[in-house]
Amino acid sequence: MMLRTRWKGVMAAALAMGASYSLVHVWVSGVRSPGGVFSSSGQMREELPAVEAYVRAGGPVHLTNPRQYGSTFFFLVEPLLRWTGGEPRALAGGLYALQLLTIGLAALLATLWLRRWAGEVYGEDAARAAWPKVLLVLGLLWVNFSPVYYTLAVKGVESWELCLLSGGCYAALRERRAIAGLCIAAAALTKMLPLFFLFYFLLRDRRLLAASGAWLVLLLAASHLRYGPEMGLGYLPFMLRASMGHTWALTYHENISLKGMIAKAFGSFHVRGDFTVDGKYVVLEGAQLKAALLLGHLVQAAGLVWIAWTLRPWRADRTARRTALAWEWAFVSVMMLVLSPQTAFEYTVLALPAFSLVAAALTLDPVLRRRRSVWLTFGPALLLVANLVPRQCLNWLLQGPIDALLRWSGNGHFNRSEGYQYFGFPLVGLLALIAALWAVRDRCWRPQRTVA
Repeated sequence: MMLRTRWKGVMAAALAMGASYSLVHVWVSGVRSPGGVFSSSGQMREELPAVEAYVRAGGPVHLTNPRQYGSTFFFLVEPLLRWTGGEPRALAGGLYALQLLTIGLAALLATLWLRRWAGEVYGEDAARAAWPKVLLVLGLLWVNFSPVYYTLAVKGVESWELCLLSGGCYAALRERRAIAGLCIAAAALTKMLPLFFLFYFLLRDRRLLAASGAWLVLLLAASHLRYGPEMGLGYLPFMLRASMGHTWALTYHENISLKGMIAKAFGSFHVRGDFTVDGKYVVLEGAQLKAALLLGHLVQAAGLVWIAWTLRPWRADRTARRTALAWEWAFVSVMMLVLSPQTAFEYTVLALPAFSLVAAALTLDPVLRRRRSVWLTFGPALLLVANLVPRQCLNWLLQGPIDALLRWSGNGHFNRSEGYQYFGFPLVGLLALIAALWAVRDRCWRPQRTVA
């Protein structure tokens, strides 16, 4: 009895410390630092000129940016620009408010689909009894997930995509394919990366693929009428051409995708050529470039084959297919980041549903809590991607390997945070997350009897 009382006291103290740290984290990283800041939003500044030109002079829009955000971005930012008059601080405030709204909605939608999944896998009674603990764990995860704060700081659109993908998963679990298709289409026309889900739908749900395709056509047609052909029906061909071969930012030092890591391994830093800016891009020429692209494309193809094998057709009742969908959605969202031509650290916001699924499964399922393989994979993923502790603490913890790698590679012009991304530590975390998903797979796919 005394031991149990002490254990409860330790847990209560740990929760109090976690809650206190979370409040400070939210204030410092989520309110004080990003609120109203616009000068640091370089990526957003690259995307706004086309919308600003349209607001100023009308259409049609002409694309000069090889990675121009799509019509969803235009539909949301155009009224914001008109309302603020383009004044930087007011515009930054509007974008910040939009991010807070989409992050809140994403958290709500993720909680809804996880609750539905938990009830079908572990039973309604068990899920209802354990749900307060699940909510506490998810709350601590979401409010301390560092990529969210990075996105807030640069006013990125990844929070919009996270909201739409979370909504798409919830709708798909409820078999509302029209809504799910709209979410995926709108996410893909924010930035192209969620278009990857069409490959998943091709393998698993052709009706959802058709719904997504229909919404893509409708949204592009609406954009065509308002913004012209380059932002309309010509947008996808333009972006798909830009997504092949030597893609934008392939050799950027912060690219943590598999293809990007291969390109960085073949290249070196020196000021020469079009793809070198202040020592941030590696230079690839001739045979090096061809070899890097060939190997990168082979790895991407192998990844697609592995996804197809993992999601190969299987017979099951409707409930089992729905529970499998939750795991598959999480798995595909992480593979999307790994196989993308270019993945920056803030893109890992899109892995939050996968982190949430594993965290919820561990909270609900005592069988999973006894598996070392889950903790040995999920722990590194939390450390290297979620960055639940401040980056300064993580840099201190990893200073030995990062400093050694910087000396060995002759890249002393990078600080530790830049070296952390250049050497692909977040990619290692994403691969660890895939391994964690694999470790919980058998308990997430079908209804279980053993629960917390």
